[in-house]
Amino acid sequence: MQNAKEHAQREIATVFRSTGEPTAILNNLRRCSRCALPETHETILFDEEGVCNVCRQHEYKQSQIDWTAREQELSALIDQYRGKHDYDCIVPFSGGKDSTFTLYELVHRFKVKPLVVTFDHGFLRPTTLENTDRTIRLLGVDYLKFRPSWKVVRKLMQESLRRKGDFCWHCHTGIFSYPMHVAVKFKVPLVIWGEPSSEYTSYYGYDEDCIHWHQQALDACRPFGASLYPELKQACDSYFFLPHRNEPRGIGGIFFDDWTRDGFERSVAFVKSVGDHFLPAYVPIFERRMQTPSGEPERRFQLYRRGRYAEFNLAIDRGTRYGLQSGRRVESVLASLPPLAAWQYDFRPDPGTPEADLYERFLPPKWWVGAPHVVDKSGD
Repeated sequence: MQNAKEHAQREIATVFRSTGEPTAILNNLRRCSRCALPETHETILFDEEGVCNVCRQHEYKQSQIDWTAREQELSALIDQYRGKHDYDCIVPFSGGKDSTFTLYELVHRFKVKPLVVTFDHGFLRPTTLENTDRTIRLLGVDYLKFRPSWKVVRKLMQESLRRKGDFCWHCHTGIFSYPMHVAVKFKVPLVIWGEPSSEYTSYYGYDEDCIHWHQQALDACRPFGASLYPELKQACDSYFFLPHRNEPRGIGGIFFDDWTRDGFERSVAFVKSVGDHFLPAYVPIFERRMQTPSGEPERRFQLYRRGRYAEFNLAIDRGTRYGLQSGRRVESVLASLPPLAAWQYDFRPDPGTPEADLYERFLPPKWWVGAPHVVDKSGD
């Protein structure tokens, strides 16, 4: 171990001698013109004014969101269930900064009695486990952690790798399902957590597929109000967008998070409706296109478009950022990336081709179905 450390130190010293003093290297880094974050900061992007995306996001949060109204909405929701069960709410907990902040605010600001739950998939780092124990002890909350048998986990990893190409499928399903099992078992109707979305990404556009996909999204939302689908479609168009490319990631769908509107039962009914419409939305498209002839040109374009998906996943997707920042196993966090992708410098499809059609007609946001009778939620 000592030899390896000495070797690393010699390598670093060699790099500094060949490239200059460390301070000179740091001084040459591009930095945000507002907060001075360097270009080496994870997922950082700069706009034409040299301001980073972290500052712009903070600016948006401070200017476009009515946090007083948000807090009142959350407080009213908590009061609806406070003291009616053994616990006021279930709080899924990973040990990372986001879930720690959420739990701290709920306990100190909102004075809730939570039951904190963790699904331990077997890959949590020692520091994460230590942080969790310290947080639970200092906040004085009840805590449940479930870690399945390693023999079972090994079998699940082998089977999920064979079926899904992802050996950590038990991680994903456990993280999402275990808090719900606990909520049902302890009869706690409020779970403070969630970020579901539905978005369709295609490499070649077909009008009937786009109409069908959005029609199913509209049908899922229709029982919950005429303005809901247009509102969530616009939220999807806004979120699934690559600002550094000035380009949508796909043809959109619906997007929502932290959904508590109209009470617990109606929120569950809405999420269930979205889930029930997914297969009817996807399977007919798959069946229509699975036999479509394709060759090497189409394969190259598919890999190129997969590169856009990878860019979104790594630079923008909140789930990926959460996974990386919470200390989870990196290979599992990045399992959603495509196994193969490609980039081509300044690629521009030939006019009149299906590839050009995707950019010209399908990617720009449009109303495939429905009408934009949207209630303005920009201040929510």
